[in-house]
Amino acid sequence: MQRFDLRSTPASTGRSLVGSIRGVMLIVAVFTASSACSSSSDGSSGSGSIKVRSVTVDEPVNGKSAAVRMVIDNGTDTDDELLKVTSPAAGMATLHESKTTADGLATMEGLDAVDVPAGEQTVFRSGGLHVMLEDLTDDLSVGDDVELTLTFAEAGTRTVTAEVVPLGTAMDEMDG
Repeated sequence: MQRFDLRSTPASTGRSLVGSIRGVMLIVAVFTASSACSSSSDGSSGSGSIKVRSVTVDEPVNGKSAAVRMVIDNGTDTDDELLKVTSPAAGMATLHESKTTADGLATMEGLDAVDVPAGEQTVFRSGGLHVMLEDLTDDLSVGDDVELTLTFAEAGTRTVTAEVVPLGTAMDEMDG
């Protein structure tokens, strides 16, 4: 086996090798730091200026579906769109908006995407925008954690962890 000893090489070769090693180490450090900023397990996630916070899942009533509530802060100067949400806890997740018609009838409409305007908050709550986790793969109980992956048109993906909360309590957490 051949050994390489920097002490026995000409100075210029040693310096270029050391410089290359430093360059590789710098690239690895930058990549590691940027990866660390992309997700969190505390229910919030942000890289750049898109931040997902106050993420909760309502306790399922029928055991087959549950609503997700959250706030998305777009601190950038670029409009974005939430294209989809996935979760290992559900067979599918769909974007919805609840509305009340002029005659007082409550309706729920499926959405292909949700606008996330630049410099604004997009709030997912009861009676408005929300995500429905459908065909739940596990029995979810209050206190359980649910992993969600959100896919944005511009910002890419964000993975967050949401806590299952008693039905009707998610709004309290979004007021802060």
